[in-house]
Amino acid sequence: MPLSPGTIIEGYEIIETIGTGAMSTVYLGRKDNNSYAIKELKSEFSSPDEEKILINAFHREADLLFNIKHPGIPQYYKNFRYNGKSYIVMEYIKGISLEDIIKGSTGPFEEQKALHLGIQICEILCYLHNLSPEPVIYRDLKPSNIIISEGDTVRLIDFGVARRYDPSKDRDTVRLGTPGYAAPEQCRKNGQSVPQSDIYALGVVLHQLLTLYDPSVTPFKLPAVRKLNQKVSEELEYLIHKAINFDRRDRYIDTGLFRDELVEYYEENFSSFTSPYKENLPYMKEKNFLYPAFPGWSSFFLTYKPSWNFSPHLTYIYERIDTTCDQIFTSIWEISIHKKIATAWIMIAIGYLCIDLSRVADTGIMHPNYDWDKIIILMFPPLFYLIIACIVDCVIWWK
Repeated sequence: MPLSPGTIIEGYEIIETIGTGAMSTVYLGRKDNNSYAIKELKSEFSSPDEEKILINAFHREADLLFNIKHPGIPQYYKNFRYNGKSYIVMEYIKGISLEDIIKGSTGPFEEQKALHLGIQICEILCYLHNLSPEPVIYRDLKPSNIIISEGDTVRLIDFGVARRYDPSKDRDTVRLGTPGYAAPEQCRKNGQSVPQSDIYALGVVLHQLLTLYDPSVTPFKLPAVRKLNQKVSEELEYLIHKAINFDRRDRYIDTGLFRDELVEYYEENFSSFTSPYKENLPYMKEKNFLYPAFPGWSSFFLTYKPSWNFSPHLTYIYERIDTTCDQIFTSIWEISIHKKIATAWIMIAIGYLCIDLSRVADTGIMHPNYDWDKIIILMFPPLFYLIIACIVDCVIWWK
């Protein structure tokens, strides 16, 4: 039975019910003239298995919020039990859900408005995906979990199905997510939620903002953006299409790269983008380091592309390498440490062989004097990635 207005629990006065879901009810509470969101886990379960799953998820949410400090995520205060039920006390966020904004819209969002919201969501996801020691996968990104507060600032709520990413596991314990927004790998029997799963959901949200198309109608088979809204440019349509690719290896390798491309498009077509989180989050201030922690070729190439003048043909080849290498790195992260080490040696051998062969074609001489700067730019990204991945594997194995 839900709590009635005026009920006092742990010193908090219940004001009203502000949300009800399949797993919980959220109340507006007040204490010492401050407002709080109080989340109550439901007490009736269909089976012992469901009870175990939901209780574990509730405790996991409390643990995650306790360790997360971000202005776009509700602050955790405490958790307790009252009359046999579990509760979490969190920051109360004033605002309106993106779902309600979409329902009240008379037409698709303008590109600038959709991108302004989408980039902020991407920054929050980027924070979660770069948490240490394990990234956090949100897993349930959808308009009803996105609150737009004063100044069009984005806040994410409801971390009930979020979890820490464990690359040693090849599948999720339980398949969770919302149809239409959940990535394909979240819905497979042996699927594993990964950072690219959140990228997929963000792509779907952007698609919905720009078209008002309900993704739950045709999950995984969304109509092309420009088919529904001709005002959207082909370039933005491409960015969204890449994010919602069915195969996660064909999506952006990380939220940092996705954010960078969205910001670049925003600033080329509208104005300079100012993040509401920039001053609060040091990782958003500087771009003079490898970002994210395990970069793919594209993250490295876009940031550290040297200033020498390549021919148009070579420039085209380097840019075409982008997607292929991102797919390779995603696959490498999932193999064992022994295979990573073997892969590193193979890559070194192939790299030197390719360089030799390219010189033989020009000079007919093996082992000429190499241009070491070009060798480094070719070999550093994959070798650095493999070395870091092996170190992380060793630490996990030692623990």
